[in-house]
Amino acid sequence: MMNNPGLNCPKCGQKIAISIEQLISKSEIICPACGLQLNVDGEKSANALGALKTFNEKLKSAKQ
Repeated sequence: MMNNPGLNCPKCGQKIAISIEQLISKSEIICPACGLQLNVDGEKSANALGALKTFNEKLKSAKQ
C-alpha cells in the first residue's frame, strides 16, 4: 500500500501533501497548518532534484 506523498513540516509536524512533480517544479512550499514557508534551493539541491526527476520518469514508465 502506498502512502500519500508529502513531507512533515519541520515546525509543527503537519503533513504537507506534495507530489514529486510539485517538489521538482516548485521553489516554495507552504505548510497549510502553520504557514511555514520552505524554500527549495535549486542550486544546492540540484543532485537531489535530478535524482527525483529520474525516479519519477522511471516510475511513470513502469506504470505504463
